[in-house]
Amino acid sequence: MTPRRGLGHHGQVPISFFDLLADEGWEPLEFFQGDPTFYWNDGGFIANAPVDIAATLDDAIWRSTNVEPAFRWQGRRIRPDFTVPKRHVNHPQLMIVVGGQLTVEYGANGEETRQIGPGELWTGDAKVPFTVTSGPEGVTYLECWDLQPLGLIETTWYDDGHWKRRESGSKTFPQP
Repeated sequence: MTPRRGLGHHGQVPISFFDLLADEGWEPLEFFQGDPTFYWNDGGFIANAPVDIAATLDDAIWRSTNVEPAFRWQGRRIRPDFTVPKRHVNHPQLMIVVGGQLTVEYGANGEETRQIGPGELWTGDAKVPFTVTSGPEGVTYLECWDLQPLGLIETTWYDDGHWKRRESGSKTFPQP
């Protein structure tokens, strides 16, 4: 092999062959209450919010271990008839549905609603709130941001009634 020259941000990307709709290659996506990239709409970090992110989202969303990170895509799967609580992210986002159905409510008060099926996509603007709800068969999709590293994605969550509540404040993280 010869060294890269003049390729800028381009480089070698591995080629993988797999079926994103197959059951192999998926693992639960775990959520951490102390994640420093998760904020609460009423101020501060989600660590101090009155909700339990793990109890709400764990076992509802899975991540693909087959999707190559070099492409900046992430494979996601949401269990049937589940609504991910309202949130916004700090960069534009693209979602492409591969299987199942996804309903997106978009805007400060959910002014726009779209149902997205296999082969269809949705783009979300930075800092515009949205919720997603999977259809009766669940949904499998790809999502990406034009940002590297992905750790720079900040998510602000809203108290929209889809959360499991904590009985009391955090005993692990400082309270406001």
